[in-house]
Amino acid sequence: MDKHDNTNSPALKSENFDDTLSCSEFASTASFYSEETPLREGSLETTIKVESLVEQLDDYECSTLDSLNARWPSIRARLKGMKPHLPKKADDKPTLVLDLDETLLHTYRDVNAGHSEPDYIIYASENTNQIITAGTLRPGVKKFLKWASEIFEVVVWTAGDDDYAATVMNILDADRQYISHVLGRSACIQTRVGSNGECMYVKDLCALGRDLSRTFMVDNAPHAATLNLSNLIPIEAYYGETTDHELEQLRQFLESKLTHRKDMRIILHRQFNLKRKLRQRINDWKHAGVSLTLQPR
Repeated sequence: MDKHDNTNSPALKSENFDDTLSCSEFASTASFYSEETPLREGSLETTIKVESLVEQLDDYECSTLDSLNARWPSIRARLKGMKPHLPKKADDKPTLVLDLDETLLHTYRDVNAGHSEPDYIIYASENTNQIITAGTLRPGVKKFLKWASEIFEVVVWTAGDDDYAATVMNILDADRQYISHVLGRSACIQTRVGSNGECMYVKDLCALGRDLSRTFMVDNAPHAATLNLSNLIPIEAYYGETTDHELEQLRQFLESKLTHRKDMRIILHRQFNLKRKLRQRINDWKHAGVSLTLQPR
């Protein structure tokens, strides 16, 4: 991750899990709600898939979402005086933040575990045959990145360590034609879940220094966007399936819904209403009597 001087960047702000868009924001975009346009077939499929993903959240995901919501004021306080992770933009493109693992590719450590032929192999060093990891690219990923770079500022943000992120970027975009910025684990908020202290990482879009009305994130893990659910487009996790078509469906959704909107959050709220769905899922989980403790770092 590059270091930039953002001394004159605007102050950073965040949003609560229970926040909705302000009255003025809804009023300025009321035309989006004035007509009930029928959803395309692809859009309906996306909504159904999102509901299925929400229902499949496990105990750790539910606990993380619930606990981060309760601790939101203290997390927001971390943003005071923080310099954005990204430099100022030179154009007016919307910002598309893409998760890496299980969103753009699938990395695994055991190359003999019955996986299909890997698309890439990462060695311990240039002078050794010792394999650290290998993996497969999500079908259509390079085609998607090329298309996206023409319309969006493309940022890849992974919870993996920074060296891993840089290494994989040489596989996805060796000439740096499509991906504008790469962020790793050091740019995430780290939390610990349960008695065993399992780490989870949260990505706060507010820390990028971008206009949130024109910034959104694609991620297979809802907890990663807990602080910015109005900006999240969930995607089904990729584990190497050759029949996967998620990126093509994502492109169709972006083309039809978001590329020309002044405030993308309105469309995402209308399409997914993630906050309500997740809030209901968390309530159901609580009533089931499951309780884990999220500990600060």
